[in-house]
Amino acid sequence: MNDWPTHQGNNQRNGITSQRLSLPMNERWTYISKHAPQPAWPPPARKDPWHRPQNLTHVRFLTGLITLFQTES
Repeated sequence: MNDWPTHQGNNQRNGITSQRLSLPMNERWTYISKHAPQPAWPPPARKDPWHRPQNLTHVRFLTGLITLFQTES
């Protein structure tokens, strides 16, 4: 497995890898969090013209370690 150390895989953020997928793909593991997501800071202001709501999940693969970052802001 190639390392995927940063968002979109590299400093160009192109999300491209030379690794080929073997088909058919099968689920190998499932992660179920013990706790529901909690905000890291107070709710945003009622009107914020500069930011749009986003629900993002960022995944990082590095030397056999998988890290997930999820945002709901």
